[in-house]
Amino acid sequence: MSAEQHTEAQVSELEKRATSAEKQLQALRVKLEDGAGAAASGAKLEARLRELLKLMSEDRDECEMIRAQRDELMEENARLRAQVMKGEYRIKHLLRTIEEIEQAAMKEYTREEVAMHCTSQDYWVIVDRHVYHLDAEFVTTLHPGGLIILESAGKDGSVMFHEHHNLERVRPILEEYCIGKLKK
Repeated sequence: MSAEQHTEAQVSELEKRATSAEKQLQALRVKLEDGAGAAASGAKLEARLRELLKLMSEDRDECEMIRAQRDELMEENARLRAQVMKGEYRIKHLLRTIEEIEQAAMKEYTREEVAMHCTSQDYWVIVDRHVYHLDAEFVTTLHPGGLIILESAGKDGSVMFHEHHNLERVRPILEEYCIGKLKK
């Protein structure tokens, strides 16, 4: 149960107790107005009424205190959410900046340069304008699709790549093989 739900449960319980006390008070008032009791009975009723009034007052005070705490917690929660969102924005901005710096620092290759590397031992491929140098072990043993990967050796394999791969899942693997980007 969250803190907010717990607070709501406490407030609800206090409100039930207050309602019950008010009903008891009303019943006692009716008895007094009907003149059902003698002086001793009246004194007992008066004492009971005072006791119930005191309990109601304490319950109302406790209820207000809980509501105030709830409001403070909600404000703190909103403040913390704003800080988290601000932090997330900063992190995303820094990651984009790092990526832009890395992209700018990448070596550029022509299609002709990439075309010279087209064997399983010296395999370069272009995917989305990035040049990747996949080593022989990857090409011959690690690639789940087998040697079909050689069809794109020394060429732009973007279409074939996207037909068979989910970029988000494969990107972390590809990043370690990226050696540059294609010249415009």
